[in-house]
Amino acid sequence: MVIKVREKNAIICLIGESFDMMACTSSIYHLLMMSGDRYLAICRPLVHRTLPRHIVYIALASTAKTISVILSCYFVCWLPFFIVYVFDG
Repeated sequence: MVIKVREKNAIICLIGESFDMMACTSSIYHLLMMSGDRYLAICRPLVHRTLPRHIVYIALASTAKTISVILSCYFVCWLPFFIVYVFDG
């Protein structure tokens, strides 16, 4: 009984940590892409004006979300092996 409760708590904790990781990495990548956009706007204003803004912004936002989801899925898949190693070892 105690082991099942511990496993359920570990799974819930793991899911919560993966969502936290996804939110943090998504935020970091959004800031990175915003700074790249601002760099282009300041250093090369003529190039920045000719870019199709809506398409580029949608592509950048979807790239940031995709990277963060991939990293959080990787975290969810490999962390249980690490937890078993720490608790058993």
